[in-house]
Amino acid sequence: MSLKLNERYPGRFNNPSAGYPGGSFKNRTTPTAKDGSYLEKDWANDKEGFFQSLLSAAGITANGAVDAVGASQFFDALQALKQIQAGTAFTTAGSAGALTLAPTPVILAYSAPLRLRVKFSQASTGTDTINVSGLGAKNIKQYSSAGAKVAAVFAPNQLADVEYDGTDFVILDQLPSSSGVTPPQFDSSIKLATTAFIRGVGLQFSSYFALGASTTLTAASHAGAMIVGNSASAINATLPLGSTMPAGTAIKFWNFLPGVMTVLAAGSDLIYSPSSATSFPMQQGACVTLVSTGSGAWFAVEGNQQATESFIGAAKIATQTQTNTGADDATIVTPKKLRFGFSTSLTSNGYIVFPSWLGGFIIQWGSVSLSQNATGVAPSVIQYPNAVLFATAIGTANSIQPTSNVQTAINVIARSTTSITLANDDVAQTAYWASFGY
Repeated sequence: MSLKLNERYPGRFNNPSAGYPGGSFKNRTTPTAKDGSYLEKDWANDKEGFFQSLLSAAGITANGAVDAVGASQFFDALQALKQIQAGTAFTTAGSAGALTLAPTPVILAYSAPLRLRVKFSQASTGTDTINVSGLGAKNIKQYSSAGAKVAAVFAPNQLADVEYDGTDFVILDQLPSSSGVTPPQFDSSIKLATTAFIRGVGLQFSSYFALGASTTLTAASHAGAMIVGNSASAINATLPLGSTMPAGTAIKFWNFLPGVMTVLAAGSDLIYSPSSATSFPMQQGACVTLVSTGSGAWFAVEGNQQATESFIGAAKIATQTQTNTGADDATIVTPKKLRFGFSTSLTSNGYIVFPSWLGGFIIQWGSVSLSQNATGVAPSVIQYPNAVLFATAIGTANSIQPTSNVQTAINVIARSTTSITLANDDVAQTAYWASFGY
């Protein structure tokens, strides 16, 4: 405690004032008057108690020497108490989310800027409060990277300076934040890159857009994005001006639905694949990554664009029906499809079967021995699947009768899918035949 001088020694000390709330000394009015302030043991001990409390709290034993500048135990005690934060460093109690603190001496009222050194006994919950000296619960906050007060994050046994700002207790030396300030898109400075920045420049797709109608893309919204054609009818996707897209930035395109998605270059920009063009049509299933040069050119660096006479790309394999019809110009015919049905037997009795896309046309040939003035059957080397269109034969002994000038010959008198029948009007001979069908 501390003496109130005017109450302990009425009339011998001045009454309290703004400068001396406990009263103040005064001189006597005359040399013989006994109305001035005087020394008395309680007053002296009252003052001495303060100085000896400093030494005791700091753990310093009086050395018996008179204090002087540069050799003052009382000053050293003040420094030591400051170093150990006596009266300011305390450990919280209470439960998670509802902490309490009991500093010594007690805090009489919340008043900014009250600051305490706190050791947390619990982990933060996101809605934490602290009640100091039973004065009522106050929210515990910290500052975000933008300077706003947000819910504090702290761990058990964490030490922190906590200051009352008139509304909340604010942690001033908070844990390192796991989030940061995202630099502007395409920033090339030495600022730290956040995950949001990485997405924004296309190291992974910055976003996803399903286009159901023609759309003009922008650098701010679509750089690094995945653009998906999502229309059953034809649509256009117009690229940002190359001058707004720094060199190396990319946009990925993929057409999901049957409608052709045509990527259009803006202004005088060109798309190189590697031939230059102002448009890049994409059939269903086609994809391409376009990379800006930053100066009006886009490079198609990867993808499976439909191959055409103008574009290097990919194409589907034609079905046998498409191969046979011969009207499709967007698919590729494989050797198997080209050969479909094609076979040969290049022997004395042989055939050529053309592929189905040439109608499955068949040519057969062979030979057969015929008796004089007789008929004979020449079996087909293979059976015609549908019909024989034409057959012919020639013999080795054809002649003209001298008396009648009539040429004797071998004639085809019947044909079927499995054979032809020949008539020999001459001497016994070998007949060579050929037939055509499908």
